[in-house]
Amino acid sequence: MLKLLVRLGDAALLEEFITRIVQKEFDSRENRVLVAATRVLGATKTVTVFAPLMTERMLLWPRACIKLLKALASAHGSASAQAWPKTLREISEAVITSLGNLGEKSAVPAWMA
Repeated sequence: MLKLLVRLGDAALLEEFITRIVQKEFDSRENRVLVAATRVLGATKTVTVFAPLMTERMLLWPRACIKLLKALASAHGSASAQAWPKTLREISEAVITSLGNLGEKSAVPAWMA
């Protein structure tokens, strides 16, 4: 479904799908398509979609989040557009902030306790 939404190029639908569906199920299998989705979303929307995804999933899937961040940096790290370095920095900040929660019992979802 995600791949189809990327092909359709509808940023609003893509944002909604990632936020409501992918964010809850993310485990890195979708990384390649998520990186492709950033080209449809653009730099500004990528932050609003990916920073919360990283924050929410970091506890359960830290390696997957790091792999996604690495893939995003590879795809956009040398981008000439001024917005992408800021976007990558903001997503990185979400990852780093979430790293501080790893290992905290209070950060574990209720269903895992």
